[in-house]
Amino acid sequence: ENKWDEADNEFKEGLKVSSMALDKWLTPRIHFRYSEMYLKKGEPEKAREHLEKALAEFERMGMKLWEDKARKVLADIA
Repeated sequence: ENKWDEADNEFKEGLKVSSMALDKWLTPRIHFRYSEMYLKKGEPEKAREHLEKALAEFERMGMKLWEDKARKVLADIA
């Protein structure tokens, strides 16, 4: 089902909660998944915004596998 508003609210809440969590790798993964929603919704610019945030954090944290995933999706929407 295409419950975009509900999904958007869930992602926003997830980002708010993850920013307070001790597990800091969660926030960039939420941004990555948020970008997938925007791609499915047909909004590549919003997807790119979240992917770039995710990629910056993945790089900072040395999360190579996730960096590669984010770069691949960015290249696919370029």
